Amino acid sequence: MNNYVIGEKINLLFYTGGAVASANAKKLARNIEKHPEIIKNYTAHSQGSLILANSLRILEREGKTHLFEGKKINMNGSPASMKFMKNFAEKYGIEFNFKVNKGDPVTYLGVNKSNTTNEKHTGKGNDATKGYNKYQEFNKDTGKYEVSIGSKKQKSEKKVKYTKGDIHLINNVKIKKVN
Repeated sequence: MNNYVIGEKINLLFYTGGAVASANAKKLARNIEKHPEIIKNYTAHSQGSLILANSLRILEREGKTHLFEGKKINMNGSPASMKFMKNFAEKYGIEFNFKVNKGDPVTYLGVNKSNTTNEKHTGKGNDATKGYNKYQEFNKDTGKYEVSIGSKKQKSEKKVKYTKGDIHLINNVKIKKVN
């Protein structure tokens, strides 16, 4: 047996296509049914992506795919098959993006190939090249998500303008009122 076949068999233990869904997947499916806007721009990580994938399959089996129209889903570090999810998204008009870091053992379960320059499943400290983060941007030239330090600096350097009467809060503690 090759690695792909082994990976697909392992994947079946975790990703059931909605056939044997967890209580969390069922609960999420019901929430999406009531409030489809929650998946307008939804990002799921690791186990959360399995829950999301199974909840979408539940809704598909129930014939409620109209809820998927115009939605955007991002999956990071997923044990689900990204090949399957990409095809599923295309079938139902979902904008779908995913990130698979190098050396992330969780993604091996879905037989997913790396599409980032980052490493590992989670990061520690301030190293933006470890784990998944919002600074990973898609580079059309390389076909990979790469950390864009420029965007990190630009985002952190945005100045917030305060007007008279504004109250500054840090960790929900009042620190200064603008006069």
